Amino acid sequence: MNAFLLPSVLHKYKHGFVICYYIPDNIKFHVVHRLRPQQDGKPRTIVATFERRKDRDRVLKAARDNLKDTQYSIYEQFPNEIMERRNILWPIFKREQRAGRRVRFKEDKLYVTDELIKSYDICVFCESKTDDLDILNVPKGYEYFSKNRQKFDRKSGGIVVVFKNLLKSHLSFLSSDSEYVLWLKFNLRHEPNFLLGCVYIPPENSRYSSVEAFDEVENELIFFQEENIHTILIGDFNARCGTGRDFIFPNDDLAQILNFDGADVIDNYFHSFQKLILYDIPLDRANEDTGRCNTFGSKLLSFCKNNNMFICNGRVGSDKGVGRVTSSQTSLIDYCIVSPDLFPLLSEFEVIDFDPLYSDVHCRLHVIFSTGVTTDLHNNDSTPNTVNIPVRWNNEMKDQFVNMVEDKISTEDLFKKLVTLNVESDTFQPDIDNFVDFFNSIFIDSAHNCFW
Repeated sequence: MNAFLLPSVLHKYKHGFVICYYIPDNIKFHVVHRLRPQQDGKPRTIVATFERRKDRDRVLKAARDNLKDTQYSIYEQFPNEIMERRNILWPIFKREQRAGRRVRFKEDKLYVTDELIKSYDICVFCESKTDDLDILNVPKGYEYFSKNRQKFDRKSGGIVVVFKNLLKSHLSFLSSDSEYVLWLKFNLRHEPNFLLGCVYIPPENSRYSSVEAFDEVENELIFFQEENIHTILIGDFNARCGTGRDFIFPNDDLAQILNFDGADVIDNYFHSFQKLILYDIPLDRANEDTGRCNTFGSKLLSFCKNNNMFICNGRVGSDKGVGRVTSSQTSLIDYCIVSPDLFPLLSEFEVIDFDPLYSDVHCRLHVIFSTGVTTDLHNNDSTPNTVNIPVRWNNEMKDQFVNMVEDKISTEDLFKKLVTLNVESDTFQPDIDNFVDFFNSIFIDSAHNCFW
């Protein structure tokens, strides 16, 4: 059954005639009734439940096409749990709309144009709740790689990495058994190589979690670790570790007793924290999360000590000396963890304010590494030293320009492409973006051929 809310008018069936005028076939209702009078004196709302879903869809379409800029409106009535979610997202809808972005609701989901992803080279999404049958619509110029949870029938967990196409030849996604981490390697010319681990470890009391989760991640890190490769781990660790020390402070007396002096590997291990002092990174971390260190927090600190990695939260960027909480405004459980030699390359680190558009309770981590990668990675033309020459209009060539445009596509072909667009489709936004790009390319290519 599909219920609708319709504003009542003075004449009982006037609104019904407005809609049915555009839908000549009979509409079958299960029940139609009016709600109680409103205190503000506005017309009473009519609730209509349809017998057939297709009738509901036709009425919705007719309302969108013919009731715009009128005093009448039709909208779908949702269950309370969906309405609660929509009410949370409504301020975001208005905010994005005022910013000039295309936004639309579909039940309790809000779809916005892809500015967030397009502002990054790589985006990591934890707890994606995807499976191997899902096909994701990502912005043009981007691709994605996903690692989905396999041990449970219900969709849960999962990690998705969205990246620019221009980086594809420099990325290698590494196959591994653990469902808690997705590994990828950066192979950059004339630059140090990077190993990125995208982590999602479920809460320690969850049936999806395991006390062996951190051990699995550590074993795979050791397996993929190479000499002269820098390591980054980022994601949701569900670990609360307070301001506990994430490195070993050596005891010089013990080192002499055990005769560690002169062993370079061991010496580097015990004194890696001195690199933070060299890079002017504080040894002590700030943390707004004053809760006790949980089991996973202790495991995370041990993981960092075992592998010479350091927590960025509360140490660098705008989060230096702050250590903002990242979940439910109470706990810090999302981290970026790096090898010490990466700190000079870490130019920005920020915990972004919570936004229900992107997560249920988590804040986003914004991280930028300045690697000195050649600018051709960010240029649609990968040929180095390409000079962009502006195209100027030449009135003497206007007829040739028009002919070139008409040769590329006819008005009839253009119309056929337009009518295939379905505003109700989940892929409508990328479809319309592709159409606009195609339409623009006709004029741009013709201009290049005529005026250069």
